[in-house]
Amino acid sequence: MPAHRRALGVGAAAALLLGGAGPAAARPAADRPAYEVEVAPDYLTADVGGTVTIRPQIYASRPDGSQEHLAEGEPVGRRMTLEYALPGNTTPVGVGKGCRKLVTGWARHVTCTSVRPLTVRIDRALVAEETTVTVRRAGWAADSGGDRLLLTAPVPQEEGESRGSREGRQKAGAVLLGVAGGFALLALFLGRTRTRRAVWVSCAVVGLLCAGPGVWSMTREPLIGAKSYVRYRSGPPVLKIPDTLWDDGWIRSESRPDGVPRITTAPDRGHEDVTEVSGFFAPYVDEPTGTPGQWLTVDGAYGRIEDPRRARDHMLRTAAGAPGATVAEKPRLFLLKSEEGIAKGPVLFKCQVIVVREQHVHQCAWADRGVRALLSTSGGPAFSDSGDPLLGTAHDALSVREYVQLGGGF
Repeated sequence: MPAHRRALGVGAAAALLLGGAGPAAARPAADRPAYEVEVAPDYLTADVGGTVTIRPQIYASRPDGSQEHLAEGEPVGRRMTLEYALPGNTTPVGVGKGCRKLVTGWARHVTCTSVRPLTVRIDRALVAEETTVTVRRAGWAADSGGDRLLLTAPVPQEEGESRGSREGRQKAGAVLLGVAGGFALLALFLGRTRTRRAVWVSCAVVGLLCAGPGVWSMTREPLIGAKSYVRYRSGPPVLKIPDTLWDDGWIRSESRPDGVPRITTAPDRGHEDVTEVSGFFAPYVDEPTGTPGQWLTVDGAYGRIEDPRRARDHMLRTAAGAPGATVAEKPRLFLLKSEEGIAKGPVLFKCQVIVVREQHVHQCAWADRGVRALLSTSGGPAFSDSGDPLLGTAHDALSVREYVQLGGGF
């Protein structure tokens, strides 16, 4: 067969193949499955240098109404990828076959053509940094379905310094004090000789500049890096109960309905000198009748608080020890990031679930800046849509803190 006829035949066959495959490759969006991603838990912690593993569950909803769970190792779909968007200061490790790493600016992305868990190393301290897991079509934005989780490191311990942080700051302080001592001896020696006065002054100044940070690092906190505890600067303690929360979405009531458990926190005698305040809130409705389906209470105090950790524990223990109350979920710590007001930074919450008269009550306590408060809600988070109810309640407490403590609501 002549070469040109052979080429025409091959071209025609290729055209037929492409024409037959075209409709399948260009399948209408309505015929493609919709993907849902679920990640649990929503909150992962590790020490700096440690690792966490993200294990997403992928579900494909077909146009006929059926839903399929994609097992680990199973392909996501034609021209579809599973994408992890990681915060900075993290590094994916052990990326398996079918996955590749991408770096865009400060963000790190890992895309996989099949369902794969991802192990992430925490390189530096993080406070509630968001990580998203989505299913994407090649070259397109997120196709459908996505979930997020929060990464925190160091692990949110109670107030107190980790061993590594303490050793690091003491070592840095010792080096700085050693340098300061060396320059002090040099300045003393030069002062006894006929050296130029400028050299002697320079040595003395350098010694003093090293001595200050050295003493700070030895006695207070690290000069560089993050510590594993939360300390708050002293300030005028303020805790007020506003009339509304969240743009009039929740209205304060002067009295609590009979169906709402009387959860209060007693003063911790001998460890604080405070003024107590409390408030009850219910969602706004035109004609409130009977007991609200969901409610929120804030019980707290302000003044001299000796130990924030003790104050949080005392509030949770007092609430759990109320008549008829049992603990359904033991206390957990959440370190979240506050972006509001003058007190931006990490806030440590301790949260639990108790059952009072067959009613589940989610609670989160915080104590800082001369204020302690306990947020209690019925039936889970009142404002947050987090998949983890306790994490959602902690987010609610973070938002309420802006209204009752930092002046956002008054």
